[in-house]
Amino acid sequence: MRVRRRGDRLIVLQPEGRLTFERLSSLVVGLVLAAVGAVWFFQGYGSLKGSFMTGSPMWMWIGIACLVVGAVLVIRALRAHLR
Repeated sequence: MRVRRRGDRLIVLQPEGRLTFERLSSLVVGLVLAAVGAVWFFQGYGSLKGSFMTGSPMWMWIGIACLVVGAVLVIRALRAHLR
């Protein structure tokens, strides 16, 4: 644990490798968003049947966007954790 002085206050810095609440929440949200994006992609593509989204290209593109955003969140959380 490192302590840094800023003015008259002491600031405690977290160790770099520690999984903080912000990193953990980013990881969980990213994983859920990627999973939902995968389902929407396959429904939009027509591989998953049984929904109004089946075969709709709009949901395929929304799924791709969710997958990309979810992957970015997961990678950011893991890279910050591994530093």
